[in-house]
Amino acid sequence: MLTDTNIRTAKPRPKSYKLFDANRLFLPVAPGGGKLWRWNYTYDGKNKTMAFGAYPLVSLADARAKRDEVLKPLRKGRQPAITDLVPLRKMINAADEDYARPITRLALRMLALTAVRPSELRGARWEELEDLNGKHPLWRTLPGG
Repeated sequence: MLTDTNIRTAKPRPKSYKLFDANRLFLPVAPGGGKLWRWNYTYDGKNKTMAFGAYPLVSLADARAKRDEVLKPLRKGRQPAITDLVPLRKMINAADEDYARPITRLALRMLALTAVRPSELRGARWEELEDLNGKHPLWRTLPGG
């Protein structure tokens, strides 16, 4: 396992090399001296890599905490519903302010306003949406859709 001293004293070499921690967390050291936290994981049978940020902005403890967090098992069972207007507004505002693509922010807003499943929203077709700029917009699912 890595220590902060190992990381601080790691010197650049002509070629990049990696300092390894536990549970697939590692820190590549670039020839220019840059160090970026990375984590290898497997999702849906495929190997993936996630970046956590540059050292020293992201400390060893921070990188481990981030790794320990895509490791927690998914929570099963019912998800609580937002039934009050104030928490709904907070959730919509948080989605609008999130660093995401505009289409993602719009999809989050559409989910909040329609309460449909994400898969239903992804499968929606333009011809199902009526009077979008009118007083009574409507979403009718088409047969077989």
